[in-house]
Amino acid sequence: MECKGEEFMLSTNFLLSGNNYRKVAFLFNFMQLGMVAESTFFKIQDTYCIEPIDEFWQKIRADVLTRLRAKDKVVVLGDGRMDSPGHAVINHVRNQHTWATVSCEHEPLGDGTQDKTWIEQGSAAHQALVAIVQEKRWLKNVKKFINFRTTSDMENFQNHILMYAGKRYSYNAAVYCTRTVLAAIDYNCHNRRLPSRNRDEIRFTDDTTTSVQNSGVSTH
Repeated sequence: MECKGEEFMLSTNFLLSGNNYRKVAFLFNFMQLGMVAESTFFKIQDTYCIEPIDEFWQKIRADVLTRLRAKDKVVVLGDGRMDSPGHAVINHVRNQHTWATVSCEHEPLGDGTQDKTWIEQGSAAHQALVAIVQEKRWLKNVKKFINFRTTSDMENFQNHILMYAGKRYSYNAAVYCTRTVLAAIDYNCHNRRLPSRNRDEIRFTDDTTTSVQNSGVSTH
């Protein structure tokens, strides 16, 4: 595809900085500045960004795994980020995003934002999902699994993911994976940075720097 240099730079940096097109476009509109077309942004993102980011991530990930294999023991923490209410999941998967007096937290879904077929209400897949989400024994015992091992060390990384892939936005699978990978790259490249100091060698009180320095390594 053909595009202007400023369109390419603006579009790629939307993604690389973790921003969302419509939020920045809203700002540009207030400032009466020219803005790359939304369709052009998505074309540039899909054509030039997703694959190179994944290739770069695979190189970083391979290096991390090599270092981890050299250790005697490795403790792995995981968090599926599945903290949305179960009833929201049940409604969302069948393309119902408002019910009673509540609604899904994501922005309105536009055309082309959903590639997969929605689950039909009452279908075998829908019934299976409902059975899992509403199973009383699981709901009663889930706190035991939560308390089995703390995931507090993961929270800083999870917050970092939200900078790139906020829960209030919807992405297709490829873009969501790319944004999560960008969060992991950013996190891994900065989590061992020394805290900033002024000329008198006094450490700046930056909560973000302190918490990131003390965190582990992500392999996504």
